[in-house]
Amino acid sequence: AALSAYSAKGGIECYAFVPDDAPEGKLAQLSIYGANVIKGKPKGTGDPTYKLMRMGFENFGWHPVPSGGAFNPYQPEGSKTISYEICEQLDWNSPDWVLTPVGAGTLLSGNAKGYFEFEDLGFIDEVPKLGGIQASGCAPLVRGFKEDIEPSEIPCWENPDTVAGGLIDPYPWDADTAIPAIKRSGGVAEAVSCDDILSAEKLLAKTEGIFAEPSGAAGLAGLIKLVEEGSIDKSDQVVVQVTGGGLKDQEVAIEITERPPSIEPELNQLRELIKK
Repeated sequence: AALSAYSAKGGIECYAFVPDDAPEGKLAQLSIYGANVIKGKPKGTGDPTYKLMRMGFENFGWHPVPSGGAFNPYQPEGSKTISYEICEQLDWNSPDWVLTPVGAGTLLSGNAKGYFEFEDLGFIDEVPKLGGIQASGCAPLVRGFKEDIEPSEIPCWENPDTVAGGLIDPYPWDADTAIPAIKRSGGVAEAVSCDDILSAEKLLAKTEGIFAEPSGAAGLAGLIKLVEEGSIDKSDQVVVQVTGGGLKDQEVAIEITERPPSIEPELNQLRELIKK
């Protein structure tokens, strides 16, 4: 949506390629700014949206501006400033852990760049352990990390299936920077189930007043799992990044919440309802 907005402001024609099952809320955010939104149907292995993007710049001379740092070097330069702000808000200290929802590994790579730069500059004593959290229905980076596969050799994830649509990246384009960053920090890469993600989405809203989309709640799901497994101690200081607002994927929120009751403006009806 940001790309579409800035294209509109700059008078630049924008083509946005999205997954075939992208939530309507996300499509509306792109379309309202006048972007040419095109859905990519799966065909063979790999991400159809990236295939279409490559066709665009190879055949029509378009400038690619995806979120992946492999194609857009400005992306990690921007996202590294998140790490700057986290350290600043912690009085120029780094937390013990930072957990990040992961698709292609771009955001985590950018965050890591920020922490490593701050360590080199002497602004912090050490970098936090980095945790990359993927959905179990599409977890190629986790597979590469746990099986110690060379990033360039990680196979595409076949038939991705997860409620966290924003994390569907069959091939982790930035695994070559994300996995080394996780290892250098002493962190982990872990996958969480759809049930875990949805439970985390509800928990985040009820306890913190933060309405996240499923992809954005994956980090909290990862924290719960890693604490239960003993990888993270309850005394550790942990920052969980919430990477997407719930208004982007309201359909899921509707599915996992109860519909409100309807009563007449009668006191006895209200009393009966409250008793339940």
